Parts: sequence; C-alpha cells; structure tokens
Amino acid sequence: MMLILILLTLLVHNSFAYSLYDDVDGEPSVPTTVSPTTNPGCKKDVLILWDCSYSIQLHDVKGSIIPFLKGLVASKKLNVGAEGTHLGFITFSNRSNTKTHMKIGAMQDPKKLTDWLNLYTDDDFLRSNYSKVQAGGWTMTGKAFELANEEFSRKSPSNYRKDAADVILLFTDGQPNGRYNEKELADKFSKKLKEEKKVKIIGLAVGKKQTRAKYFDWIKSWSSKPSEEYFFKSKIENVKEMVDTLAGPLCSLPACQCKGRTQVTAFLGPDARTTSVTWRPSKAVDTSNEDCKLVQSPNVNHKRFSEGSHVLDYIFSSKGSTKTNCPVTVNVKRCSCPNAKTIEKNVEPGKSKVNVTWKEPTPNCPTTSSQSNPETRKSFSPGEYDLTYNYIYNRWGGDSFELECRVHIVITGERCGEVVYDPAEQDCCCGIVKDKNADYLCCGVLHYNVRTNTCCNKEKAILVPTGGKCP
Repeated sequence: MMLILILLTLLVHNSFAYSLYDDVDGEPSVPTTVSPTTNPGCKKDVLILWDCSYSIQLHDVKGSIIPFLKGLVASKKLNVGAEGTHLGFITFSNRSNTKTHMKIGAMQDPKKLTDWLNLYTDDDFLRSNYSKVQAGGWTMTGKAFELANEEFSRKSPSNYRKDAADVILLFTDGQPNGRYNEKELADKFSKKLKEEKKVKIIGLAVGKKQTRAKYFDWIKSWSSKPSEEYFFKSKIENVKEMVDTLAGPLCSLPACQCKGRTQVTAFLGPDARTTSVTWRPSKAVDTSNEDCKLVQSPNVNHKRFSEGSHVLDYIFSSKGSTKTNCPVTVNVKRCSCPNAKTIEKNVEPGKSKVNVTWKEPTPNCPTTSSQSNPETRKSFSPGEYDLTYNYIYNRWGGDSFELECRVHIVITGERCGEVVYDPAEQDCCCGIVKDKNADYLCCGVLHYNVRTNTCCNKEKAILVPTGGKCP
C-alpha cells in the first residue's frame, strides 16, 4: 500500500525573497526591507500535479482527495476566483496520461471548479473517464515536475500573472515509480523550480510513517527550506482537515522584503591574518511600518574577519508572515599580485636595443597605483631587469596596506661595442663587428688573414692601427 502525498509548492518572489547583488568593492552595502502592503486577499497562480496512479484507491479519491481539493477551492484564505487565486492541473501516472489537464486560470469561477471536482464523486465517472484518461500503473513524479518546469518557464512571478506568485501542488503517493529514473528527475526539476525559478515547495505526506519514512524524506528534500515550515503529515482519512493548516502558509501576509545589496567584499594584506569590515545594519529595516521588525541580528556593525565567506543573519518578521532572513555576506579575500612572469626578448644582430611591451601587474583588489610606477613600454639592451610596481589599498571600513608587484625582463644578445652581433656568423674586433671569413682573425679593430700576415711581432706590425696596440 503506497502513501498519498501532497506536495505544495509556492514562490512569493516579490514579497517573500531577498535579492543578492554582485560583490561591492569598497564601501560595503547591506540588506534593507520594505514594509508589506495591505493584503487584499490571497492571489496565487497554482498548478496542481495530480497523482492518478493505480496505488491511489478510487474510494480514497472520492472520499478524501476530492473533499480536500474542494476545501481548497472554498477556502476564504486561498481566495480562489478571477481576482484571487487561479488553479491549473497536471495529471500523472503512466507516460500517456502524464499531461496538462487544465491550464492555470482556464476555470476561474469557484462554483464551476467545485462542479468539475464533483464529477470525481460519481462512481461511473471514476470507473470510466478517470480510470481511462488519468489513472495508470506508474507514478511518474519526475515527469510531472518536468512539465511543471515547462509551465513555469520564467522566474516567478513572471509567468501567468506578474502580480501573482507561482504555486505548484504535487499530489502523489510518495514513491516515484517508472522506467525513466523518476526519482532523479524529481530531484533535478524540483531543484530547478526552487533555485532557478524561485518556487517555494510545501509538502503534505499522507500515510504510515513506519512504512514510508524513506518517501517522507524524499518529499521533505523537495520542500523548501526551512523544511519544518513547509512539510506536513496526515492520515489519508484526515487529509481534508489539512485545508486550514495549509492555507495559512500558502496565503500569509507578504513577508518583509530584502532590498539592496547584501554582499560586502574586503581584502587582506599580503601578511595579514584578519581585516576590519564595517557595514550598515541600521538600513536593514523600514521602521515606518511596525509590522516589519528586525528580530535577530549580529548586534555589531564592525568586526574583524579572516579569509573566507562569513554570513551575518538579519531576520525580519511581519505580522501574520513567516520570518525572512536578509543576510549580509562578508567575503574576505587575499589581495595579491598576478603570477609573476618573465618576459624574454632577443636583440637582433646589428641593433643595440629591442622594444618590449607588457601589461602592468594589476592586483586582484581595488588599489591606487603609485605615480612613479614604470611605463609598460620601453627599449632594453641585453641584460636582466626587475621592475617594481607599488600600490596602496585603502577602503572605507577596512585595513589599509601597501603591495608590491614585479615584472622580470630578460633581454638576450651578445654585444660587440654598442651593438649586438651573431658569434656564429661574425667576429667582434675590439668593438667592431666583422663578418666571419676563413683563416681571418681579429687584430685590434681589424680583420687579418693569418696565412699571409701577422698581427704583431718583433719584425712586423703591419695591421696595427695608428695609436693602437696588439690585443
């Protein structure tokens, strides 16, 4: 005997989520909240994923499930109607009967919805229509989540109505069952709905805990965090009594909204172990409305942090809503130079220097460059050169420090006087370059034929330049 589970997913994007902005280098930023507006009535776009597998008995459909769904339609809190909550249905069992049964908002009148649900209390209808076009021998929960992900193709609430948060109601026996890795598909698409589409998932598990504990854990993993607020259990015969229990979390007043940047980035100096960080928690709540109050905070706005990511929880609560956490994340990074690279160039023979261009070794933190830093283009003669670039890090609320980055340049080439020559093809005669010639050697600045002449001896000095002497 399999469980009947109801997993209800909702996302309140505009009023029940916090925004996380990019890192801000320099002046830190903090979360803020805005006051919830007056709630004129629940307004959600609800997509019900209805498990119609054979493990769900017809008498349970007629006696428990349909009364529960009719109770949701009639709930004043849920506020089903043209200007309130809209419903849609996806049925799933085997592959052919896993499909969209009713588009969201296709039937907005609560009376018409109730009449439609009343069909499922007719025995002939259950045995014919329901058993043929909805029921089946599998429980393709993963495929149902996949279809729901297609229905909600954009981030809530930008799907059916931009002012109505998107909601999914998963109605299942608890165990994904099929030939297509249904458990893995359910994990994959429920995660996409929660994390990418910002859909909140509320689960109701119905059955015997001692025999279905594993499936309860699966459903709880599909539920939004904190799971304790969005996961419920009931016996099948008592499921219709869960209407009020679920309607409260579904349609509570909008929670305090997080507003503004919630990232602070600070940097450590080369040898520092901690750095000072300052932020402005006083901007985290709009005190003009007493319904939105800060109920938990670090109670400090200045602290030293080590390298790594540090989350500071600012929790707000408004009357009739769940708590909203608007954390400030402090990211502390090590300020460093890019990996040192050696730039190598060779001076061409006949030239004295070579032009070299390189990039300035910019640190990975926001710094001010010294005006005396070297240019990034220069001519060099053969040799090795170390260029030093100096930087200062100085940001509001943090420690200041200096940083040195270096560029190493190696210029190769054999010099002969002022120019470079090729020893394989040329001779250097006292600073004068001569092309190599068989049997020729240098004599001072001259090249002489060793077969016919001598450079300098006691009898001759025919090739010695004026004022010169033999080497």
